[in-house]
Amino acid sequence: VVPDELGEPDANYDVTLMLLSPTDDVYEVGSIPGPYPTNYRIQDVSSDGQVALMWSWDDDQNFFWLLDLQTMTLDPYPAPDSAWSARFGRDDSSLLVEQRFTTQQPSGWWRTDRIMLSRIALDGSEPQRVVDLMISPERQEVASYFTWVELYSGEVATTDDGIVNLRASDGRLLRQLDTPSPECTLVRQWSDSDHLARCPDPEQVSGCWTNGLFLIPATGEASAQFAVPSSTDVCFAGYVEAVSLAGELALQRVQGEGECTHVIEITDGTSSSTWQPGNEPLCDSNLIGVRNAAWLALGSRYEGPGVLYEITADGRSRPITPTTLPSSWNFTGVTDVHIIGVA
Repeated sequence: VVPDELGEPDANYDVTLMLLSPTDDVYEVGSIPGPYPTNYRIQDVSSDGQVALMWSWDDDQNFFWLLDLQTMTLDPYPAPDSAWSARFGRDDSSLLVEQRFTTQQPSGWWRTDRIMLSRIALDGSEPQRVVDLMISPERQEVASYFTWVELYSGEVATTDDGIVNLRASDGRLLRQLDTPSPECTLVRQWSDSDHLARCPDPEQVSGCWTNGLFLIPATGEASAQFAVPSSTDVCFAGYVEAVSLAGELALQRVQGEGECTHVIEITDGTSSSTWQPGNEPLCDSNLIGVRNAAWLALGSRYEGPGVLYEITADGRSRPITPTTLPSSWNFTGVTDVHIIGVA
């Protein structure tokens, strides 16, 4: 994304999609020319790497697009009213679409009244309702921790009113899953039998927010602590992501409130260190996944370009995209990254 010379977004700039091969060759797939809503983001990529699901926002509305990565043809996707987010189903033949129905209050804030999650086939057949959750004005926090993850099997785990439920692909409730505390949010599937979830630490200090990672078995067995911050120096701290590699674990940690709070820690279970690419600290570091037997992370300095880094299990790293791209306040060099073919 290239801003204009004043550092402000230009409605006529192009969004360029790049393909990075396993051997670090960079191919320009193509560009989406302006003018258009100037905030395209990649929501998901089909498992065969043929189609990208794009999202944009304009005039208080969300728009979804299907981008053919072979022809760079961008077609609007007729998402249902109040669509909030969407991802491809496991077999790429459908989308899981989350809708949020809201009402603007006299004070200006938006109240969430209802959340629906539906499986919508790309051939236009009748949608399957997975979740239909009504939210009272007194329980608005329910909307903030509603999350969902589709499993390898096609079953769907959802957080409904503080409870993690496992549902069949058509929405039938299979079982309630154990959590260490209410208000957990699902991160992703960790293994064939476990979900990775963010949950409030049951032992957190009153008035503080300490968030840990827990494994939630799909069988309904007891949940298990995975990673919880040990430091008591910061009242607001927590882990939000974890990726394993060759016996080592990379954790994405939030430390404090405000900007520049996300860091990556690497641990072998007995000791840990904070990763930094050189002497100048990053503003934020976000774990993406594993590629070429190394972690992939998106890092940025304050008002600087987003740069992809490869991090080996021993903590060594190198940038694999340019570190000197044009940048302005919220138009970074690299904004979205998806590893194709990885669940």
